[in-house]
Amino acid sequence: MKRVFVFLTALIAAFSSISGQNADMFFSVTQGDSFTYTIRNSEGKVEYKYTYWNKEVNGEDLSDASVLYGYQFWKGDGTPLFADNGMMDMKITLNSEGTTSYMYDMKKSMAIQDIVTMGDVSSLPSDIKVGQSVPDGKINIKVKSVGASFLLTERKVLSEEVVTTPAGTFNTYKMDEHQTNKVLVSTKTFHIITWYAKNIGCIKQEVYDKKGKLLRTLELTALVQK
Repeated sequence: MKRVFVFLTALIAAFSSISGQNADMFFSVTQGDSFTYTIRNSEGKVEYKYTYWNKEVNGEDLSDASVLYGYQFWKGDGTPLFADNGMMDMKITLNSEGTTSYMYDMKKSMAIQDIVTMGDVSSLPSDIKVGQSVPDGKINIKVKSVGASFLLTERKVLSEEVVTTPAGTFNTYKMDEHQTNKVLVSTKTFHIITWYAKNIGCIKQEVYDKKGKLLRTLELTALVQK
């Protein structure tokens, strides 16, 4: 159970808010946009792929918004990760109580715990600059009756870099941060390096354990924007 929620923060990394507010934000706001990621282990072997798309966007502004995402997951050999052809939904809300991620299937959440991106773009300032320390971020997690929280700390913008992946070439900000996952009585900390692009989110990411061992890498390999 303690590792069930590792994946959920990543879903925030592409948080979609309200149409027309995306010009300077680090996430997509357009219904129908889709993003495909490839995940490799520390030896560089492809272990998983997934695609998510913005199914429904609601709200008038970022003070009270919600997004419904559709996801599809595959193993490295291309077979679905779980039943229903690897499909699942997730809802994210942003309001006075903060950012909350809602998941409805415990079995599926366990299956994807170490797959998706980490981090939190909902708290990234739109005008970040190289050398800037970014305010801490916090995400509330709800999976049925089980709650958890993710805290992002020691966040700093390291550099601006042009990054090329199979999805294209992007102007990015390289971010260094630490993530602490608190689930019931369990606490786990990760060190993450992420390259973020405006109006998209994560372009690539490296995830390390607290001792500095590389656990996995993730890369945006396909992108469709309406």
